[in-house]
Amino acid sequence: FGLFLDAELCGLAWGPAVAVDAARHRAVLALDEAGVEAAGAMATSVARTALLLEALRPFLFVLWHDNAGVPLFMGRLSDPQ
Repeated sequence: FGLFLDAELCGLAWGPAVAVDAARHRAVLALDEAGVEAAGAMATSVARTALLLEALRPFLFVLWHDNAGVPLFMGRLSDPQ
């Protein structure tokens, strides 16, 4: 719970205080006679204010770093239900 309540995130962003408002983790493990395969992914959301987005259809998105001119994160929402 340390990231969500009274977190010390100084140095993460300039200006007003920020907080982690969401975190997701997904892991996959496949085990068979040939061996084991594992993969994992983690995503967090840091915000000064909450943003609500209602998705009605699939879409692609890119989180872009303006100063560096590079994408930081890209994703696909395939089933908004």
